[in-house]
Amino acid sequence: MITKLKDNNSQTRQFPLTLNPQTELFFANYIAEKGICSPHIYVVKGDLHNYAYTTGKQFDYISVGSMYGSSNYITANFGHTKWSINYTIVKNKDILMGTIKGNN
Repeated sequence: MITKLKDNNSQTRQFPLTLNPQTELFFANYIAEKGICSPHIYVVKGDLHNYAYTTGKQFDYISVGSMYGSSNYITANFGHTKWSINYTIVKNKDILMGTIKGNN
């Protein structure tokens, strides 16, 4: 499951960097309603200009960096941030995760 910032239908604020009880309940309900059943469920969310990995009861919650870097809005509200790319490589049962960050 991949999402960007916020859900316009039921949340007026963006999803947080790390998992909190409200966000875990939101996605747990979504997973139940859609009948998603797997031992490996990942919710991947972008655009906070940070990387964080949080484990919930039913799924892992991953916030990934922005490839864009700092816009005028980001700089004015959060300071200058570098662009970054997060990657996940899955081979058999092994998972390799990493981040590539920009220099500017």
